[in-house]
Amino acid sequence: MVLKEGLRWRLGSGKEVNMWSDPWLRFEGNPYIETPIVQGAEKLVVANIVDIATGTWNLSIIHNLFGPRDVEVIVKI
Repeated sequence: MVLKEGLRWRLGSGKEVNMWSDPWLRFEGNPYIETPIVQGAEKLVVANIVDIATGTWNLSIIHNLFGPRDVEVIVKI
């Protein structure tokens, strides 16, 4: 299989993107969440941290779940 250089994965709705194990962050060094998995949140998907009413990040949830590096990277998406 050959992939085109610069190819990016689109999150779409985020319903199929595992927050902890998929490389969904736009960060060249490490596109994975670095924050340890929060007990009880193992099966969360990216859609779970989006405010459905506004279609924007739910900053309250993000700040409660993730460390500073991950928060910074997520809110830039």
